Amino acid sequence: LIDLSEYKIIEKIGSGSFGKVYLMETPDQQNIYAVKFMAGGFANYRSKLVFIREVETQLACSDAKVTTFIGYHLPDSNVQIKKLRNPALIMEYMPNGTLSDYFKNEEKKDVLTPTLKSKILFGIAVRIRHMHRKNVIHRDLKPDNILLDKDFNPRISDFGLARFITENEEGIMTGDLGTMTYMAPEVMGT
Repeated sequence: LIDLSEYKIIEKIGSGSFGKVYLMETPDQQNIYAVKFMAGGFANYRSKLVFIREVETQLACSDAKVTTFIGYHLPDSNVQIKKLRNPALIMEYMPNGTLSDYFKNEEKKDVLTPTLKSKILFGIAVRIRHMHRKNVIHRDLKPDNILLDKDFNPRISDFGLARFITENEEGIMTGDLGTMTYMAPEVMGT
């Protein structure tokens, strides 16, 4: 549990259906983190469940640098800064953004040499294998959810749809969850 009340907001670096991500600096100005604030806070049971799932799955996989998870912040209705009234996930800041950034931006495409692409693909495979060994299924793996550190090592993010499975579990694992473009053909329409 991390108290963000003394952290300084540097800038907004992303947003989506989950909420907004800010670059924040620690009070001692020694570290900067990406902080993902959940929109709407704990307005309903589902939002609490998604938040708990994110924390649990990232904690389960953090030992092998699969994720960027540092900690979490719980809502505080007494603070002056409105954002701090929402739950948040504190993550390492990944200066090279998402893998998706390199597909969408013509200037960035040239950065990914064949060797670097191989390094990223191998890194993703190793991290997914580690997740599966921890009985975690991501269920929304896509370029937007692959973050790249300063050395272009990939990290998996966005565990809102992730799930723990038992060894003998069978049946539908994803249903209609995730992003259709990146779903395996065998789970589409199930």
